[in-house]
Amino acid sequence: MATYLEAYSLLMAENTEKATHRYASFLNDWPDDALAPTVLYQSGLANLLLEQYDDAAEDLQKTLHEPHAALILASARYFLGISKMRTDDFDGAVELFRALLDNNRDFELSDRAAYAWGWIEYTRGNYAMAEEVFDKAISMFPHSSLTDDSHFYRAASKYKAGRLIDAGQDFEGMLALFPDSPLNGKASLWAGICSEKMQQPEKALKLYGSALQLSSSYDVQAEILYALAWTELGLADDAAATVVIDRLIEEFPRSSLAEQAYVLRGRLNYAKGLWEPATRDLLALGTTFPTSDMADDALPVHHEHRPGQQSQFLDQQSISGSKLRMPIVREGHHPFNAAGTAPSFLSKGQIHADG
Repeated sequence: MATYLEAYSLLMAENTEKATHRYASFLNDWPDDALAPTVLYQSGLANLLLEQYDDAAEDLQKTLHEPHAALILASARYFLGISKMRTDDFDGAVELFRALLDNNRDFELSDRAAYAWGWIEYTRGNYAMAEEVFDKAISMFPHSSLTDDSHFYRAASKYKAGRLIDAGQDFEGMLALFPDSPLNGKASLWAGICSEKMQQPEKALKLYGSALQLSSSYDVQAEILYALAWTELGLADDAAATVVIDRLIEEFPRSSLAEQAYVLRGRLNYAKGLWEPATRDLLALGTTFPTSDMADDALPVHHEHRPGQQSQFLDQQSISGSKLRMPIVREGHHPFNAAGTAPSFLSKGQIHADG
C-alpha cells in the first residue's frame, strides 16, 4: 500500500517518470493485489503523459482484462484508444471508441471518443464514414464542447468528397450555429474556397473578409490573405491582388505562404515588365526562404531581363485569370495532444475519480 501511495503522490506532483517506476515496483511485488487494476490504469495514464504510447497501451490493455476493473473500464477504453491512435493502430482505436459509444454512452469522455473516431476516418480519407461518424457525434452529444469541431470536420469531409454545395452550406451553417467558435475563421475561409470553386468569386470575397474578422490565428489569417489574393487575380484585379499580397508579406513574413506571396508578386511584376521590383521579390524569396525549391528556379531570372528567356516559373500565362488555381485548403494541427484532446483529460480530478 505504501508503494502505491508513493506512486500516486508522485503522479499528483507531476513527477511522472518516477511514478511509473513505483507503479512497476508495486505490480512486480503484488500482482494479485486488489489495487492492481487501479495501478495498471494509473500507470497507463502516466505513460500516456510521457508519450510512451506502447507502454501505455500495454498497461491499459491489461486493465481491460482485470476482474476488478469494472469501475475504470470505460476510462481505460478511451485512453487505450488514444494510445493506439498515437501508434497508428487506427483499427484498434476505432474498435475501442465504437465499443465505448455502444456500451458507455454516458461516460464523460464518450463525446471525445466519437470525435476521435471521426478524425481517424477523416485522416484516412474515408470521408463518407467520417461524415457519418461526425454526424453521429453531433446528434449524440449536442452540448459537447467539441460539437463545433464535429460540425467543421463534417463539412470538411463533404468538401474532400467533392460535394462543394453541401460543404459550403455546412460551413456557413456552422457560422450561424456557433457564433463564438474559434473555428469560425477557418470555416468562413473554407466556405469561401467552396464558393470560388463553384465560380462565385464575389461571394468568396465576402466570406474571406468575414474570415479575417473572425480569426486571430497567425496561420489562418495568412491562408485567408493568400486565398483572397488568388481570387482577386481570378477577377483580373491585379491592383487589389497586389495590395493583399503586400499585406501578407508585411504581416506574415515567416509564413510558408509568404514564400508563395513573393512568387505571385514577382510574377505579376515580371509580366508587366517591371524588372527591378520583380528582381527584388525573387532575391527576397531566396534570402527569406533559402531552402525554397522555388528560389532555385526563380533567382537566376534577375541576371537576364529578356522575356523570351524567362523560366517556366515566370510563365506569363500562369498568372492570367483563366489559368489561376485556388490554394489547397490546409488541415491545421492535429486536434489531439499527447493526452488525448485536452490536458484536462489527465487532470488530478480525472485520475482521482477513477482511482
